[in-house]
Parts: sequence; C-alpha cells; structure tokens
Amino acid sequence: MDSATLTGVLDRLERAGLATRSPDDRDRRLVRLRLTAAGAGLRDAVQPVVAALNEEILGPLGAEGAAGLHAGLRAIAAARR
Repeated sequence: MDSATLTGVLDRLERAGLATRSPDDRDRRLVRLRLTAAGAGLRDAVQPVVAALNEEILGPLGAEGAAGLHAGLRAIAAARR
C-alpha cells in the first residue's frame, strides 16, 4: 500500500474505535499503532476464519508450493517499491 492508502485505512480504524495512533516516545519519526479492546476482540473473532481460508487456498499447494507462492508475492511487492 502507498502511504495515502494506508493513512486512509488507519483513519477509518480510528474512527471505528478499533485502533489508536500515538507518537513514539523515543523517535519522532515513528507513530505507534495499537488495537483497542474492540479491535483486539474483532481480531480474535476473525483469526479462525482467516486460518480456515488460508488452509482452503494454500492447502492444495502443499508446504513447498505455499512457500513458493509467498516468495513470489513478496518479490512482486518488492519490485513495486
């Protein structure tokens, strides 16, 4: 994601009460993102669904095929930077 897209996503997470942003105490260039209790609860509820979906999609590839797919996607993302 480019920074403008990421900023929009973070703005929406904050407005929904799912996350907060705060400046880093030691490095002014950094902003810390933290889940609120509501955000953590949502994450916990979604994790099993994500795990099942990953298994459904990646399972047929096997461990080696899934690793190859991840490597390929990382290479594509790196090339876009």
